[in-house]
Amino acid sequence: MNKGIIKSKSYKYIGIVLLCCLLLYSLPLHAQLVPVISTNPTTESLTTESPTTISVSLKPQSPLLALPSEQVMVKLTNTSAAKIKIEITNLVRDDAEMAALHNWLVEKKFQPMDGSNNFYKLAGTFTADIKQISNFKSKSKDEQESLKNSRLTYTLYIQDYTNPLSTDVAAIGQIVLKATTRTSNRYLVYSFCLISPNGDYENPEEYNIDESECTVVRAHSLFTCFWTKVRISCLNPCLLSIAPCITACGPSSWTWTCLLSCMAPKCGGLSGCMARAFACCACNCKHWCKWAVGCCHQ
Repeated sequence: MNKGIIKSKSYKYIGIVLLCCLLLYSLPLHAQLVPVISTNPTTESLTTESPTTISVSLKPQSPLLALPSEQVMVKLTNTSAAKIKIEITNLVRDDAEMAALHNWLVEKKFQPMDGSNNFYKLAGTFTADIKQISNFKSKSKDEQESLKNSRLTYTLYIQDYTNPLSTDVAAIGQIVLKATTRTSNRYLVYSFCLISPNGDYENPEEYNIDESECTVVRAHSLFTCFWTKVRISCLNPCLLSIAPCITACGPSSWTWTCLLSCMAPKCGGLSGCMARAFACCACNCKHWCKWAVGCCHQ
């Protein structure tokens, strides 16, 4: 009788073991784990740049699952930086004035910095300033009215350069203004390079191309105008950001992209006073752009 009981219990245990094995074996058919790649459709053009930019994790298969939003934002920021780097690299290679300024800096023993943080782009749009329009006494009412629907777009590019044997801070850059009105389209392109002796951001030496002689000459001066305009027109917290940003971008990280990236969000971003100062100084009081950003003399 005891042998029968033991035999019955053995069969019971064997059955339980077999049932568990069957459940474990069938589990992948119902809850399969697959790699989920955290990408965004808007950034797929850059996924071939580096395999390390793709994060892989194991999650239940679902089209709605992705990385946390903070990590997604980091990826989008990195993608933007990569696009800006490509854009500026192509500009320096293909634009004759930018290429000439690059060669001039290289002759001065400066070398381009190619980290993703060494490329900077600021771009935006200004609409007509009603106060400026009202100052155009020489224009007819129809002309003044047409300016109210006009816009001025600007784009500023900066790439950092370094000299291992010097504490001077250098950069190459270009600013583009495009004015669109009901009656005309005008544009301006200004290419330049900067050398800030001993990291003196507020008193840089600016150089551009003399088109008549095709040589690099000292300029009068987008950045001198910029600093004057910022100090006259900008309010806090922009003004209060200047000294801390200069300190933060001091000897251990002397670059123009560091300084501008630090100041921009505190100075109104894409349409704030820092952006307006650059656009105003590039316009240099020309009649076809001052209606949007005012009159600033270089």
